[in-house]
Amino acid sequence: MKQQINLFLKQEKVRVPFSALTSLLLLLAIALGLLVTTVLETRGVSALQQEVTLLSQQQLELSTETLILRKQKHPNAESPELRQTRDRLQQQQQVQRRYGEFLAQLPAAGTGIFSPLLTGLSEQALNGVRLERIQASENGTRIALQGHARDAALIPQYLQRLGQASAYENTLFDQFELTEAAAGVEFKLSGRRSGGRG
Repeated sequence: MKQQINLFLKQEKVRVPFSALTSLLLLLAIALGLLVTTVLETRGVSALQQEVTLLSQQQLELSTETLILRKQKHPNAESPELRQTRDRLQQQQQVQRRYGEFLAQLPAAGTGIFSPLLTGLSEQALNGVRLERIQASENGTRIALQGHARDAALIPQYLQRLGQASAYENTLFDQFELTEAAAGVEFKLSGRRSGGRG
């Protein structure tokens, strides 16, 4: 039997620290990476600055256009058409104010004399007689009616019917004016109310 002797000893791998050259190469790679990153970021910042400048210019242009449009919409000098419209509206307001003051001076609802007068006229309407003007004066004691009748014979019938309305039952029509028209008769009646229930 042969005997074998193994003269080789098992050796452990010995870790060798980085050499100076490896460290230098690693540092150069990191520096190069940082340089590339810085260049890219600088270019990005430059592009962003250009975009900000462009947006600022656009905002300035928009502000200028807005100011021009506002001046066009609200001009400092008043146009003649605008002045005429304003004057017309002021006149309308004055008329409405005077009308409102007039209405405020009228008696309260239920105490007035005009509503019963008009109600009586509408309730006693007669076919063939058309009123064109109604006038009440002297606080409703003086009445004037003007209109058109198809036939002159309808006017006495109308006055008789009108006397049946409570607002006209004590009314005496003392002035008559009849005028022939193309299709019938034009009439004007006036009279005085004396103590009716309306």
